[in-house]
Formats: sequence, structure tokens, C-alpha cells
Amino acid sequence: MSSTRLPGKVLMHVGVWPIVELTYRRLLRADLVDEVVLATSVDAGDDPLAEWAFRAKCPCYRGSLENVLERFANAAQDFDASHIVRITADCPFIDPSVVDKVLASFLCAYPYADYASNTIKRTYPRGLDVEVFTQSALIEAAANAAAFYEKEHVTPFFLEHPDKFVLLSVVGEKDFSRLRWTVDTPEDLEFVRRVVSLIPAPVEARWQDIIGLLEQNHDLSVINSGVIQKPYR
Repeated sequence: MSSTRLPGKVLMHVGVWPIVELTYRRLLRADLVDEVVLATSVDAGDDPLAEWAFRAKCPCYRGSLENVLERFANAAQDFDASHIVRITADCPFIDPSVVDKVLASFLCAYPYADYASNTIKRTYPRGLDVEVFTQSALIEAAANAAAFYEKEHVTPFFLEHPDKFVLLSVVGEKDFSRLRWTVDTPEDLEFVRRVVSLIPAPVEARWQDIIGLLEQNHDLSVINSGVIQKPYR
């Protein structure tokens, strides 16, 4: 809830749902995911988010506000998760088929992988980001990460230590990395609201359906085309 560019964004509505709920409902459609858990903070500002989780019957873990890496590690242990799929709650178009693709690639990797993602080399729109890692790798990262940005953004420690972790990059058939479907700014919010208003079934819509919509309505992607992604450092 403490987003600097768009405070409270995950509970802002797109269509009939808050952003976090559309994200949650879409994630529940992933075949290879056993459970979806909200990992938020103990800060009072996140009480409304925890209350949403209670109403939605979404399992919830609350931990450190700033040390998100520690929060994830504790949540993974609390829910006894051997493998963790990390999705940020400001990505309402997250696609279950993309989640399953990255997770399946991770589970089938030989030699084994500690971390897999479709963001190492971006080909999917920003907002379809999927990261997968083992609990043991997560705990190791939490124990050794020292820089603030490593703790705040959860996974930089993996990417910056390929000597310690086996990394797997998952890419798509075409490059759509120029597209921005995440919500960080008012322009992003307007884009998502416009898309949701034009899609008959936003929970069930495939990411390819959204691509088709954008190809028919070129003005949509212009809405947030000028937004600059904040670096994690």
C-alpha cells in the first residue's frame, strides 16, 4: 500500500475488482500452483490489504515492510513451500499459462535450477513477470543479502551471484517486451482500466487476447508508453 508513485494502488479498482483481486483470481487458474499466498507487511498501512485477503479467503502472511526478502523467506517456511513462485500484486494481467510455463521449465530443468524467470531476457510484456526459486535458495539469499535493494526487491541476490545459483531464463516466441502492463503510475492505472473495460471476461482472458486488443486499438498502448520503469538500485 505504500507505493511511492501511486499509494494504495493494489486496492484501486479496475472494473469490478481491486487490482490485487484480479491478480489473485487469475493466479488461481494456474494448473501447477498449489496455493496462492499474499505476503504483505505488518505496517498499519497494509491493514486494509490484510482485510481484503481475509474477505477473499486468500491465505496471508505479514512480515517486514522494508525487508521483503526476509518476509518471503519467513512466509515460505511458514507455509512449507518447497518451491516459490513470486508474482507482484500490481500485475493484474498476470497469465496462468505463463506462470505454468516458467514453473514447468524450472521443474524440468536438467541440470537442476535454483532460480528461473522470464525477466532475465525480457520477451513478455512487463506485467507478466514470473520468478521461481527453491525455498533453500531463498533462505540462503535472505541470510547473505546485505544491500538494502537486495532485501527490498527480493531476487537481485540471485541474479548477481550466478556463481552461487543456477539460473534459468525462459523466453517467449516473439518479443513483446516493449509493452507495459504493470501498474506503477496513474497512466498505468488508466491503461489497465481501459483494457479491462474492453475485455468481455478479464479473469479468463489470455494474454494473447490482450495483444489482439492492442493491435486493434493502437491508442491504448500510448496511454502509458512514456512511463519509465524505476531501477531497483
